[in-house]
Amino acid sequence: MEEIPADGWVYVGFDDLEERRTICQLCGKMGIRYAHYLSHPDIADLTTFGVECAGKLSALADYAREADKRMRGWPKKWRVSSKTKAGDEFQGRFIRYRNFRIDVYPNVDGTWSGELLNLATGEVRCSAQVYHSSAEIKKVSLKVVDCYYTKNDLTSSSVLK
Repeated sequence: MEEIPADGWVYVGFDDLEERRTICQLCGKMGIRYAHYLSHPDIADLTTFGVECAGKLSALADYAREADKRMRGWPKKWRVSSKTKAGDEFQGRFIRYRNFRIDVYPNVDGTWSGELLNLATGEVRCSAQVYHSSAEIKKVSLKVVDCYYTKNDLTSSSVLK
């Protein structure tokens, strides 16, 4: 492992990698599933850390822990959706989360889109942009639903229109 500067880090974001597949770049802990990304002016690429190390380096320990806790509460099992079909195989996935049905599906060009159905009101919101992977659109959709419950205002999200 290369030398990690002790200060000057900026917290960039976090991601649920859906499986334990990365290593913390500070302590070397293997099997990190909930990755926290930080940037540093002396290092070209984003650097991946576990929650505790990200908190120590970025001075945002409380934020990193809260993000980690939120990701751990996200549902894990996405089921096959009938939204799209390639040959004999359905490619889309859906999940019910916090009174929403979230559908994600591939587009013809290989990008991904999604829909949120509010099960209480019947309101449907479609993704305002396309995403490069199913993991990316899943993560954004779960964050939007969490934001809805935090602010109770889905219309303020620029992600869905």
